[in-house]
Amino acid sequence: MRGLLLAMLPKNLTHEVEIQTSATGHAAGKASRRDFLQGLAALVATRSPRALAQRGRANPGTGSILAYVASYSSPQGPEGSKGNGQGIYLFQMDPSTGGLSQRDLFADESNPSWLAFNPAGTHLYAANETSTFQGTNSGSVSAFSITRPSGHLTLLGTVSSGGAGPAHLSVHPSGKYVLVANYAGGSVAVLPIRSNGELGPATDVKVDLGKVGPQHATSAPPGSFAISGHDRPHAHMIQSDPAGLFVLASDLGLDQILIWKFDVQNGALSPNAPGFVPLPPGDGPRHFAFHPNGQWLYSLQEEGLHASVVRLRLNRRSASRSAKCFHPSRRLHRYKFYFGGYGFARRKIRLCRQPAP
Repeated sequence: MRGLLLAMLPKNLTHEVEIQTSATGHAAGKASRRDFLQGLAALVATRSPRALAQRGRANPGTGSILAYVASYSSPQGPEGSKGNGQGIYLFQMDPSTGGLSQRDLFADESNPSWLAFNPAGTHLYAANETSTFQGTNSGSVSAFSITRPSGHLTLLGTVSSGGAGPAHLSVHPSGKYVLVANYAGGSVAVLPIRSNGELGPATDVKVDLGKVGPQHATSAPPGSFAISGHDRPHAHMIQSDPAGLFVLASDLGLDQILIWKFDVQNGALSPNAPGFVPLPPGDGPRHFAFHPNGQWLYSLQEEGLHASVVRLRLNRRSASRSAKCFHPSRRLHRYKFYFGGYGFARRKIRLCRQPAP
């Protein structure tokens, strides 16, 4: 299943893979998973400007928090499984008890399985995880305006995602673009955000290329049966670095985190040198999260059943703020923290200021 539940990564989970990167020139700045889980919802809170794992905004006058829940809703759900959802749900949460009560439902049969807000929190974008859109081999992305304080969604329009089965999207820090990872299509796309919040046709689409990894993760614990996702490239997540100079995307099939320079004026991706961070063969990188300092990247390995850490040095010219490159040099050492069980590590990484209990 491509959609994700939220999870927190406590500070004490420090067993990791570390990859040192250096900079040049700039001043430093299958067993299908859907056989196990069906109809997953990704919880999104309305305060979040960029990602799923953020707190919601209190509803004025009530102190409650509004939260949107995505779902698999198509009768022909992803990878052939039946979707049991009905679209995007709106819940109200009582912060004092954690209790949820449904306030609204925005019916949608196109598998809106991942959600993201623009930086202002005025619009919501949904990745519709389907294999066809308007007769093409592609999924789609929908744009919604948010009415305050009710949280009501109004559909502004839907455009092609640039590939089949979009499993993840994020909004660039500039607020000018939606970045989309197409899992089934093995591609990523850049969609421009117009002044009214609508989306335009893709300004760039990149197809992931390379040799796929082995079916079994070389670093998985003994007895692990996680063997899916290495039949071809599968773009699983896409997000820019905190400064918005680079765009990174994890590809589960290639066992790589791909890196592009990003042209914010034209919405274009250009090759970085080198173009990816290698991860252990068969590990299947799923999702990642940047540390607030912008120098550490935490990657969840779905089939290796552990978390990895990549040390980054982001470099830019102080005058023009233009990006040069990430340059992974050598692997220093490697530790592992294995997640419980012998299946798939599939929860989104969330960084917390306080250790989880």
